[in-house]
Amino acid sequence: MAMNLQYTDTMTSEEYNELRMCVGWCPITEGKAERGLEHTTFLMAARDRGKIVAMGRMLFDFGYTAYLGDVIVRPEYQGQMQTSVPSFPTACRCPYPQSQGRTVNGSW
Repeated sequence: MAMNLQYTDTMTSEEYNELRMCVGWCPITEGKAERGLEHTTFLMAARDRGKIVAMGRMLFDFGYTAYLGDVIVRPEYQGQMQTSVPSFPTACRCPYPQSQGRTVNGSW
């Protein structure tokens, strides 16, 4: 499978539920999905020709604890993404309000 992956730090609640359902997880309400994504500290989404194919998100207390919230990869892409993935969360913008606009450079 020829892939043309692009990585971003954003995704919609619709894309989030689309990925959840394609791996057999139950969808959550749009409001819960939006609130969860808004309060995610680090998010990386992978798209192949514009189609969401994978995502990972992390919650961080900006002290010492980080939680890996989700890692979802479409079944047809599992085991196929042997490309160079950007460091997570290298250079991701911190959208969480308490981050005060800090950028994490991977060194924490």
